[in-house]
Amino acid sequence: MQTLSSYDTVSFFNIASKLTQIADNLKSPQKKADVLHIIGTYYYFRTDFNKTNAYYDSALSILERYPDRKLKNLIDLKRSYIWVDKGDFKRAKKLYTEKELNEPNDTMAQIILNMALGQIYQSEFRHDSCLNKMYKALNYSIQKKDLYYEATTRNNLGGEFQTLGRIDDAKKEFILAVAIAKKINNKKLAANINSNIAVLYLQENKIKEALAIYQENLIFYENTNFYYEISYMYLNSAYCYSKLGDKLNLNKYSTLAIKTVTERKLTFESINVYIQIARIFLDAKDYKKAIAISKEAMTYSQNNNVPIIQPTYYENLSNAYEAVGDNLNALMMKKKYISQKDSIDKASNNKVVNELIFKNQLAEKEKKLQKQQN
Repeated sequence: MQTLSSYDTVSFFNIASKLTQIADNLKSPQKKADVLHIIGTYYYFRTDFNKTNAYYDSALSILERYPDRKLKNLIDLKRSYIWVDKGDFKRAKKLYTEKELNEPNDTMAQIILNMALGQIYQSEFRHDSCLNKMYKALNYSIQKKDLYYEATTRNNLGGEFQTLGRIDDAKKEFILAVAIAKKINNKKLAANINSNIAVLYLQENKIKEALAIYQENLIFYENTNFYYEISYMYLNSAYCYSKLGDKLNLNKYSTLAIKTVTERKLTFESINVYIQIARIFLDAKDYKKAIAISKEAMTYSQNNNVPIIQPTYYENLSNAYEAVGDNLNALMMKKKYISQKDSIDKASNNKVVNELIFKNQLAEKEKKLQKQQN
């Protein structure tokens, strides 16, 4: 049995229960801990953090009695990615600083902590520091000949270059990364990176090239149970068809995107998909459809007791109402947008500027409503 970090997580799903049985029967405690760590990592990629922590805890309890320093480092660092996902950078940075100083010869630990630090610095707009850490992670990956981490690090580098507007550099890294992912037969990783390439095509207004990638990804995802990813491939395809003026396929893929997540009762994901589909119709100037989709989202929200907390929902709906001349509803939605946006931006340094913009926009809509009433 191989417990490789490069194992395709989609295939992994089919053998996860068998691996649990194998772990129970392993004679080596360290190997058992390693298998539990691999299963925990799988659930991390599924964003099931409760199961991730449960498997990591089981592995670490074994390692307290039968130490394996490198494996413990690996589990600690992978667990820290949950903190990064939740924005707890301070806690993560403290761990990374300790590992960087205390484990300089643990190549795998250095790969993971430099990748994580690179992502943190990216979110903090510290781009020089971000690139420095990402290149360190890449060099460690090449040194260790770990193709999975070389692919993921190149993918992260591509994302940073894209943020900096260095499109050619981004494309180069993405293409290298997807080639490596295909080489190690990690189809999910290849699909994720392919989606990043599609975004570059969209930036270059190469709509047909982007659509071809989303359709290729759909062929892979439709044979999996990654329903949110499937929904997003439908959503992205709908966006492409809207840009190509293909209303038939726009409606078809929009319906599929919503149906995929709502039928599986993925409530939070469903709200996100509804909002983005409404935005696509708004941009396509199909205002009545944008309003209808937004109303469906609200009904779904109320039926499933999931509040809509995204201010963009109300902004999009306000703009759609305004476009069809319904200034009363446009004003009501704008007020809700301002209220939610204001609560989110309370701690922002730009709050005063944002308030002035919102008040000006509100004043303009009130004028329009007054004019209509007169």
